[in-house]
Amino acid sequence: MRKEQEEIHFRMDKSREEHEDQGQKDGRRVEMSSMMHDVQVAVARGRERPSLSAAKRKQAALANLEMEIAAIADVVCSRGNSGGLARKIEGFNQFLERAEAAIMMHNAAKPKR
Repeated sequence: MRKEQEEIHFRMDKSREEHEDQGQKDGRRVEMSSMMHDVQVAVARGRERPSLSAAKRKQAALANLEMEIAAIADVVCSRGNSGGLARKIEGFNQFLERAEAAIMMHNAAKPKR
């Protein structure tokens, strides 16, 4: 009798887990479907809008250029989140200077023949 109850509880737990997994998958599908719908609506609105004037296109291009310059500066400059190329080059240069100093000390410590 006890073994049967354990088997029933086991099946119930397994069924509950499967139901929860399916619910999560369904939730992700609904969320993805909603996002795709939002994208489709945005694309449709973009197509329906009248073309920009030459002045507005130039203004938009300049705004995009400003964003690109900021992104490039973030990558290159040492103030960026990743440290930028300048900081990486500076660190490598310091490593080379330490290596040079170690080699010089090693060569100075060697007896001359």
